[in-house]
Order: sequence, then structure tokens, then C-alpha cells
Amino acid sequence: HSKPHQLSHGEKKRVALAQAFLGNYDLLLLDEPTSGLDPIQSKRVRKIIQAYGKTHTVIITSHNLAEIRDVCDEILLIKRGKLLKHAPLKEFVSAADTITLDLQYPLEDLSILLSKHPPDAFYITYGFNHQELVISNRRGGKMDSNDLSQVVQYFNQAHISYHGIRIGKNFEETCLDLL
Repeated sequence: HSKPHQLSHGEKKRVALAQAFLGNYDLLLLDEPTSGLDPIQSKRVRKIIQAYGKTHTVIITSHNLAEIRDVCDEILLIKRGKLLKHAPLKEFVSAADTITLDLQYPLEDLSILLSKHPPDAFYITYGFNHQELVISNRRGGKMDSNDLSQVVQYFNQAHISYHGIRIGKNFEETCLDLL
């Protein structure tokens, strides 16, 4: 039995969360609920929040976009007290105007790739930290499965190693674009 002042930050956080959930409140406000927790405890807390949120209203404030994406189904994006967007999570991830390749290794010089293998149907730009390539089609509009096939074929022929590919922007990219 430890006294409260003897607990670590993570232990204090877990005690505070347990107290909040035991109250069985109709509305629960949680500020950065997983900050300071190790990854295993964070995952457990997110599952508890999800389960609690099925029968109660839970409002979470967090800078951890992965946490918000994993737990919330309704998002209010606020910057300096101003509401930027209020929508269901699916509206933050539904844009499909790009395809993003998560590269196995950073691509230092995109111009070399483009000069050796000029793409016919799409534009290629750098994404995050040269670890991603963002592809959009030349005709404009949404990307589809045919575009995805062309992109995969192009990068396989160019011998560019990648470990992930997605159509559209992910939650974090959409939020960062709005901020």
C-alpha cells in the first residue's frame, strides 16, 4: 500500500482514471488520458474509454492524434480557442485525392527517379521527411483502384522499396492540413 505521493506519474494517472470511471458519470471529461503511460497501459486505457463511451458521453482533449483516431468517433479540431472542424472521424479520413507510399528508405533525390522513370499519369512529390511520396493524378479528382495499380506497377518497375501504401489522407495528415 503506497501513499499517493509515493506513486509514479503513471500510477497516479491510472488511479485518477479509475476514480473517474468508477463514478459512472453520464459525461466524462478526460485531459490527455494516456500521457505518461507506457504503450501497454495506453492501449488498455483506450479500450476502457471506448467501452465506456458506448453508454456514456466522453470528451477527450489530447495532442496525441493517434489516440484520438483510435478512440473517438466524433472530432472537434480546435486551434487557439477557434473551432476549425467538427465532424465524424470518417470525414477526416475520406479524402482520396492522393496515394501515399511509405518508403522503406528515404528517397534523397526525387528528380533522379523522375528523370529515369518519368510517370505518365501522375505527379509525385515528397511527403513527410522524404520517407513518403505523395502521388496525385494528372487529370485531377479522386484516385481509384486503377490509379493504385498504376502506382504500384510504376514503383515496382523503378525498384523503389516501400512498406505501406494508402489511398487518401490519413487522420493525422488531414488534421495537420487544417492547422
